Amino acid sequence: AMGRDDEALNAFNQSVELRPRQDSDTSFLYTLEARCAIYLRKQEWTKAKSDAKHVIEMVPTRSFAYKRHSEACFHLGEYSQAIADLRRSLEVNPEDLSATFWGPITSLG
Repeated sequence: AMGRDDEALNAFNQSVELRPRQDSDTSFLYTLEARCAIYLRKQEWTKAKSDAKHVIEMVPTRSFAYKRHSEACFHLGEYSQAIADLRRSLEVNPEDLSATFWGPITSLG
């Protein structure tokens, strides 16, 4: 039996496939963000990194997209990129200090 995450992934994948990649519409953005979160939960780091990167390209001020990208990069062993992403997250949203508390990363930098 498929879990909830798998069912959601199927729906999100269909939605993304039906839409042109350059479409900057908000529902597409939310679909990518939600799919990225599921990929992170499922530890599918490369796919999560790709979705987070796409969100960043669409909306460069989206601080939590940098954090998701950072998490994926960390698990892929891309530590300097992971730290750079957290710094960028703080630059675009200085009020969100959660980027400074993420243990695995802050212990590196």
